Amino acid sequence: MSYITVCTPTYNRGNLLYRPYQSLCNQTFKDFIWLIIDDGSTDDTKQIVEDFIGEGKLNIKYIYKKNGGRASALNESYKHIDTKYVINLDSDDAYLPDALMHVHDAWESIPESDRERFWCVTGHSIDSSTGKQIGKNWPEGINNLCGEKQHKVILKYKGGEKSCCRRIDVLKKYPFPVLPGTNFVPEDLVWEDINRTYDQFCVNDIFRIYYTDSCDSLSKGKGIELNKKIGYYYLSLFYLNKCYYQFFYNKWAKLAPLNVARLAIILGKKYSDTMKDISNGFKRLLVSLSWPIMMAFVKIYYK
Repeated sequence: MSYITVCTPTYNRGNLLYRPYQSLCNQTFKDFIWLIIDDGSTDDTKQIVEDFIGEGKLNIKYIYKKNGGRASALNESYKHIDTKYVINLDSDDAYLPDALMHVHDAWESIPESDRERFWCVTGHSIDSSTGKQIGKNWPEGINNLCGEKQHKVILKYKGGEKSCCRRIDVLKKYPFPVLPGTNFVPEDLVWEDINRTYDQFCVNDIFRIYYTDSCDSLSKGKGIELNKKIGYYYLSLFYLNKCYYQFFYNKWAKLAPLNVARLAIILGKKYSDTMKDISNGFKRLLVSLSWPIMMAFVKIYYK
């Protein structure tokens, strides 16, 4: 069995797959499998992947599924991963040649007795256009912090495109939910839920090259924007219902009552139906107080 799975969910991006493919061929660490989850592509993705397989340079597993969005593709991937660890590589991005070696070395550096509390190894990305690291380095000693103490620090340094290698046994406990009315599930809805129980092992190695030069057919158009607003409504509910105790150090928890009200109004949800989504009376009161403020905001901003 391989040490790690590299998972690439993709949809109609066959013309971009050569980029991650080439970067994986160039890895100094070879003990990995590349799992490609094709989310119902109608282009030549399958033929391109078959060509990669025919070259015999990588251990590749290709899975085709009915189109259902990125979250459903990631849930599907969990059924096909046999390794302990998985790292996601988008279909338009790439890894530096020593990325997977850094990932391996980071996991192996954690004492066996301490490894259970960490659910992922988190490194950095660079911007393809500038070659510069995105976001700040993690501070020294961050891995010695546990629970809420570490989470407070992580939120301060969270900005930028991080690259994470995760434990598959933990991911299987936290599948992406099916949200009513949308197939867009903000990943923080799952990652932040896991962060309430597990710690991250943070390293200042750079894993990924992040590209912004591709047109993503899944993130364009009014229908997609509506899809995302529904997803972010449920993310705001998550921060309100499950993370409001983080009020003093998590800005998204602090803003949750306003965001729930704002997105409910934009989506045309009834006030009474919104109240049913909220876990207790105190939080319903906060959203109720936010409602007229957000009504005025939406009327001005979205006129």
